[in-house]
Amino acid sequence: MSPKLRALLLWTGYAAAASPAAYAMASSLPTVPHAWSLAAPPLLVLRLALAAPKAEPLRHRRAIAAGLVAAGAAAALLGIVAQTLLFSWGGTVLAGIGVALFAGAGSPRLAGHALWLIPIPTAAYLLGSPGVEQALVRLGARVADALSLPLEPHGTSLRGPRGALFVHPHLGGLHTGWMLALVGWYGAARAGRSVARGCLYAAGCAAAAPLAQGAAIGVAAVALAWLGAGAAQAWLEHGVWLTAVATGAVWVERRCGTR
Repeated sequence: MSPKLRALLLWTGYAAAASPAAYAMASSLPTVPHAWSLAAPPLLVLRLALAAPKAEPLRHRRAIAAGLVAAGAAAALLGIVAQTLLFSWGGTVLAGIGVALFAGAGSPRLAGHALWLIPIPTAAYLLGSPGVEQALVRLGARVADALSLPLEPHGTSLRGPRGALFVHPHLGGLHTGWMLALVGWYGAARAGRSVARGCLYAAGCAAAAPLAQGAAIGVAAVALAWLGAGAAQAWLEHGVWLTAVATGAVWVERRCGTR
């Protein structure tokens, strides 16, 4: 069997098996805060366009692929039985990475971008809630005071003459750290680093999340006072992670381009 035909059969079988989980995930996007899960595909395309990745040795790739397919299938089955989207979709993504490696699509460093398609569990957002949100609101109020802006903190919201900014649990900074980790992984893969180094890069970038989220809430406070609640809420919901990914990708490419 030719490699192209084998890859076609693998991807066809995977698409058929993954379609229920993919449909459930797509249906959930408008109602749950998973939009930043869509940041991984553009970076993966950019990675492929800018530098062709080197494939791992066939023996190593197949061993890793077999493990990922087995783990992914087990997680997906558990998700179906327990009716848990996180496990069903997460297992589907892991199995997809394994199929990609079986089909010869580059290395684990490249396929690892797909891990960021797995959404953050809703329970993770609730860790530290509402204390985290209240702390961010107080920080925003301090920024407003420093700039003489008429804003006041009220629990998990920041209020002013032009409306209110609500800091929900999913806006506590966890998503910002997840996106910064994606940028770190992308940078390591772009530079041809090992998987272990990629994990270190991702963890290091994610550690900057508290600082980044603090700066983001300051910008949101200014936007609330000057532009209104709609602009401030849109910035905090989507502007922060989009800016983090776009800025990170540009920074990585500038560094790689100067080498």
